[in-house]
Amino acid sequence: MLPASITSGIDTIYSFANGANAGKPGGMVAVALDGKIIYQKAYGMAQVAEGVPSDAGAPYYLASTSKQFTAMAVLLCQERGWLKTTDELRAHFPDLDPVFDGIKLQNLLNMNSSIYDVGTGNQTATTAQMYQTLKDEGAYGVVVTERPAGSVYKYTNMNYALLALIVEKVSGQSFRRFVQTEVFDKLGMSHSVVHDDPALAVPGQPHGYDESLNLWSTAATTSPAFGMTGVITTVNDLLLWDENFYANQLGSQSQALITLMEKPSLGNYACGLIVDTAGGYRRVQHTGRWLGFLTGHYRYPTLKMTVFVLLNRDDQRLQLPGHNIATLFMNTVCFVSSVPAAAKLAVPYHHAYSATGAPRPTYSLLSGTLPPGLVLSAAGVLSGTPTTAGTYSGVVQALSGTKSATQNVSLVVATNP
Repeated sequence: MLPASITSGIDTIYSFANGANAGKPGGMVAVALDGKIIYQKAYGMAQVAEGVPSDAGAPYYLASTSKQFTAMAVLLCQERGWLKTTDELRAHFPDLDPVFDGIKLQNLLNMNSSIYDVGTGNQTATTAQMYQTLKDEGAYGVVVTERPAGSVYKYTNMNYALLALIVEKVSGQSFRRFVQTEVFDKLGMSHSVVHDDPALAVPGQPHGYDESLNLWSTAATTSPAFGMTGVITTVNDLLLWDENFYANQLGSQSQALITLMEKPSLGNYACGLIVDTAGGYRRVQHTGRWLGFLTGHYRYPTLKMTVFVLLNRDDQRLQLPGHNIATLFMNTVCFVSSVPAAAKLAVPYHHAYSATGAPRPTYSLLSGTLPPGLVLSAAGVLSGTPTTAGTYSGVVQALSGTKSATQNVSLVVATNP
């Protein structure tokens, strides 16, 4: 059980949607450690007028946090030889003005393309219509002060709208279908979809609310745009996606694919991800805001910890609480794994301890005795083959810097029937 310093701290951070504000739009938070959700809670209302409370398992519109899926789709196409990130943009869109010469797909991925962000704020426009708006700009489709491409970082939604259209061109599939079959299905993300059709209803999705906390212009997600936005998913599906960065299961299943995604350029922007540091630790993150939704995905790889923030109100963007929540877990050492179950004589045994804290805790047997044949590693793995039946007890310590926590262990080694 997490200590009150963490749970009450999160409640305080989410004061905009609990206590006296419980009737307002809210959202949810989840924290994963070592590949498991160790905390999740919903706050406020999913549908205010209808009196529907928020649900921690609901599907949320990710807005720009969707960009990482677009980047993955592009890199998967490159693996198959359908494109190269060194391709010129006009190799895929020859009808663009020649002023676009010199802009490569990698520039789009890294947000340093110099492309003018025009038309992407129209919630009723399709991605194809956004492209048409850019094409109609002609020579004005690039920002002269940001040339040559690759010299200036500027966050531009059009980059990812174009990338999604290129995925469609080279794959011969809709972007929704490609991401579904090559990402969602492969990772078991069964509650995820790319929303590219106003008629596509997603059961259980919260309504989005604008800065004044009024219902967005429409209750459902009606934007047909994708690539720069568009993914709707649950936190459990996001955890499957998050885990894939540690052991890639997509495409050729090479970890080199993840290395490419996480390689930063100007402004620390990699491929649909921002790579920076927070609290002294490497962080890989992205946030999103559109249609009354505000989201954040913050992974701390060296801590094997991730924070997910999914809100259905967009007035908290300056206070998006991802790192404040992460800090609560960094500052406290607390066991979050269960006490080992019973072992059997001469049968291999394995249990991995997990505890919060930064730096990652190291583990030791503070007192007592482990069953002969079992060893507890500094990484918290209790493993081996028991050689002697009996009941064994002790105290395991997790040590993180000067902070520590202990957990009693009582392990029965039973003889096989």
